[in-house]
Amino acid sequence: MKVVFNGHGHNFQFSPQDQATGGICYVVSGAGAELRPTSVIPNMGNAHIAGWAGQNHFLLIEIQGGIMSIRPISYEAMRVRDQNDRPVPLPIVVRLSGSAPSNSK
Repeated sequence: MKVVFNGHGHNFQFSPQDQATGGICYVVSGAGAELRPTSVIPNMGNAHIAGWAGQNHFLLIEIQGGIMSIRPISYEAMRVRDQNDRPVPLPIVVRLSGSAPSNSK
């Protein structure tokens, strides 16, 4: 298993696909309803969260060969941020095979 999808966070979050996560990218996508007004940015480092957005969205998932691309889509431009409040490039890229996982393009 290389990716786990979960909901109910009332925002968008993803972990890096690295040794700390056992090579698994964890994705939280639960922002189809009421958003929570708080930011997870202050806790991202401790929680091993690579990116976060407090926006309503759904996910577009594409698989080509051994690569999965994950792109959150909203009615406005997505603003995925890292723990330093810098923009995270999209899509999020998950290697489904191979030994060198990648977080994003």
